[in-house]
Amino acid sequence: MQLAGNQTITINNTPSQAIPVVSLDAAGAFQAQINLTFGGTTLQGIGIPAGQRLVVEFFATSCSASAAGGNIQPVVLLDSSLNGCGGASFYVTPTQQPTFADRFTLSEQVKVYADQLSIGLGFAGFTPTFMACIVSISGRLVSIP
Repeated sequence: MQLAGNQTITINNTPSQAIPVVSLDAAGAFQAQINLTFGGTTLQGIGIPAGQRLVVEFFATSCSASAAGGNIQPVVLLDSSLNGCGGASFYVTPTQQPTFADRFTLSEQVKVYADQLSIGLGFAGFTPTFMACIVSISGRLVSIP
């Protein structure tokens, strides 16, 4: 934290009133892997315990997709809701691999906050003759005050 000008911060805690230190690296660690196929369940729910909020911090997917009519683009949908209100949808489009026309991958840092989270599969382009994705998410569970 930067302070303007000559400002300082003084903390006067004694050993009996120590400032609590919490390691957030592993606290509430969460990860899940979901297998999605075209024609399967529209959205698959991710179990989030009552009183907890999921913070998704990393997303990765590996997809196989083909279409008889031409090009296809798999799309992974993350549908979240927060505080019992309407949802937010995040559309993730993996990148086609140059050496395999039917392979698509993506891995990246994200920030998705959810009290409820569902993950589904869609596409752009021609209707798939085959499409399947493995989706991995990781992050942490935090208590809702």
